[in-house]
Amino acid sequence: MKIFQRSIHSTIREDDERKWIVNSDFLDLEHSIHLELTIDTKSGEVISASAQMSKSPFTRCMKALEGVRKLEGMKIERGILSLVHKEFSGHKSCTHLMELIIDSIRLVGMMRVGGRAGYPGVYRSGETEDEKIARITPKLKNTCLVFTER
Repeated sequence: MKIFQRSIHSTIREDDERKWIVNSDFLDLEHSIHLELTIDTKSGEVISASAQMSKSPFTRCMKALEGVRKLEGMKIERGILSLVHKEFSGHKSCTHLMELIIDSIRLVGMMRVGGRAGYPGVYRSGETEDEKIARITPKLKNTCLVFTER
């Protein structure tokens, strides 16, 4: 028997060639939180950050939203998750908001790494699956089962 359900859903859309808009939603029985980040695609810098809570167990939860702007200026690169934990953990914020931020950052990180590896165009080429994997493996080597060096 299920006793609780939670969902995190994140999307990235290209605003223009220099900006991505990341929209992430956290939904459970007591929370509805929305996060929006604008990311510079070249540098990985968070240009803008905003969040809303349309549902929370306590009105005091809303205070956690004030800190989201601390993300602005951070770069999505090695070490950012430590910074996020430092800024948003414990009494400083909301664990659910932090979870949403981390999910968004990981998604952007994966897209940036995949982009450098030529992954976004993988479905548009006329290559076979083995050719695509062989082309991409040097840049994504050992990042998952498919790109494991044999």
